[in-house]
Amino acid sequence: MSGHGKRLVVHVCGEMDVDRAPFLRNALHTGITRPGGPGQIVVDLADLSFCDSSGLNALIQARHTAQEHGKLLSLRAP
Repeated sequence: MSGHGKRLVVHVCGEMDVDRAPFLRNALHTGITRPGGPGQIVVDLADLSFCDSSGLNALIQARHTAQEHGKLLSLRAP
């Protein structure tokens, strides 16, 4: 994760499967719900080689959480 002022960029690499999806879910949840955190969260998928349904579910949950907190979640290089 790297922060750029009002934007947080989460870099995802390798394979996103049932074993790694909880780490992504937790990282995104923390970034989204952090008090005083950025209004925009960018998930950079340029180095992601595989994503199964658990990874997609983590991204969908993060999108819902971002909406609930009035924040924007976007994907880069899906």
